[in-house]
Amino acid sequence: MLDSASVSVPLLPNALSVASIDADVLELRGSKCKRGRQPDEKDDFRVADIRTGAKDSRGEVIRSVFHKRPNYAIFESGNAIRIQFSDDETQADQQVALVAPVLPLRHKLQFIAESIWQIKKPQTRYSPHIAEAYRLSLEGQAKLALETMQTAISDASDRLAREGRLGYIMFAGFAAVGALILAFLIPP
Repeated sequence: MLDSASVSVPLLPNALSVASIDADVLELRGSKCKRGRQPDEKDDFRVADIRTGAKDSRGEVIRSVFHKRPNYAIFESGNAIRIQFSDDETQADQQVALVAPVLPLRHKLQFIAESIWQIKKPQTRYSPHIAEAYRLSLEGQAKLALETMQTAISDASDRLAREGRLGYIMFAGFAAVGALILAFLIPP
């Protein structure tokens, strides 16, 4: 799940507010972004600084880089998919607007993935899908980005349904075996 240490972000997309999406965007942009920067702080972290093994603007190690272009990078650090937006603030603001429609779907996907018992690391199971949706959004392909997230949500929902059916069958099987044992142990 994406880390949101300083803000409480609702997980269900219909409960999202503009404030929570803005908080997510600040989360995606990193701790030293235009809106979150202290007056005496210098934002010297650039797209060029993104590489596997380096530290991001938060000081967390970058575990993998999904996509890197001259004007943005999508990477994983701290069990979260993050975006280093353009070094140009005007272009960065435009990029934020492009990514915003994907955020509610990302929340829905993460909520479903965390409900699946069989996934050991739910925050990373769908990381490639999230990264690809971010890339498509930043490349101006909003429809494909939303379709990518919907496909991942559908997959996660199907896995959750399969898991539920399996749990039901196991419970019913144990109950039937228990009933048979009781039937043989209790004299008529």
